[in-house]
Amino acid sequence: MKVFKLKGTPLRIELRQGANPYEGKQRPNLTPRQEASNRRQKRRQKKIYS
Repeated sequence: MKVFKLKGTPLRIELRQGANPYEGKQRPNLTPRQEASNRRQKRRQKKIYS
């Protein structure tokens, strides 16, 4: 266990090791409408948060 000299509320962090349940899974193919929607959302977010 590592101890860090931090002030404030004590935290306990558990790092797990094991098999990734999503390993080997592919994302589903998006329809053209979904792809267009994603592009619009990304453009909108870029304008707002840039």
